[in-house]
Amino acid sequence: MSRASDPSAHPTDPPSTRPPPFRVEAVVKLVPQFSENDVETFLISFEKVAELNNFPPDKYAAILQAHLTGKALKVFTELSVAECRDYPTLKAALLEAYSVVRCSRSLSETLPKPQ
Repeated sequence: MSRASDPSAHPTDPPSTRPPPFRVEAVVKLVPQFSENDVETFLISFEKVAELNNFPPDKYAAILQAHLTGKALKVFTELSVAECRDYPTLKAALLEAYSVVRCSRSLSETLPKPQ
């Protein structure tokens, strides 16, 4: 009997349940197009797409940078490599560059009360 046909020579392994390796270039196409006119909405959409598609959080910045243009790309190039790898840092820099300030108070709290 040859080794190739001997079942004890190659124990039967269960089919691999491991997902294929994550490839940034394969998921970039799932991300919406970047808009300099509404960076906050783009980032919210990006994060939802990333979560729905189970992107590893440590890959967010690598995926995001493929979509940056204009001022956002300039911000990216001015950050250190370590900062570019850290999605929260990159996101904060982009929001700051586009002067996006999130209010903690709702609009209804800032409007005058009717008399």
